[in-house]
Amino acid sequence: MKNFAIYTRPSFGARGVKRSFRWGYVAFGWLWGIHVRLWWFVIVQMILCALALVTFGMTLFVVLTLNIVGGFKGSRWEERSYVKKGYKFEGTVLAPNRKAAEMKFAREAKSAKEAEFADEAEFAMKEST
Repeated sequence: MKNFAIYTRPSFGARGVKRSFRWGYVAFGWLWGIHVRLWWFVIVQMILCALALVTFGMTLFVVLTLNIVGGFKGSRWEERSYVKKGYKFEGTVLAPNRKAAEMKFAREAKSAKEAEFADEAEFAMKEST
């Protein structure tokens, strides 16, 4: 099971962010940045790669360094991007993958709302008697 931070935004639903080392950033670099919509990461990586190629000829070293940094910090960057877009941190969930985490949170949120509604209905019944 993996630990996922859950962020919600009205009319957009829940989004899960895995809180661990991100192998996707290491293996795919800027392609992974595009997948999770971290545009600044993609732009910075492309600019630094171009500078490294022209200036030093050390492109592979620069790319690997950026990808490893992305592996360690990718989850935090993704969480910050959700907060900037107006998402609210709701908590963490243990699940095998992102979709399962989002579905588990949705079920828990639905049961919490139903319990709250039942409490309100019970309170209203007591007041009326």
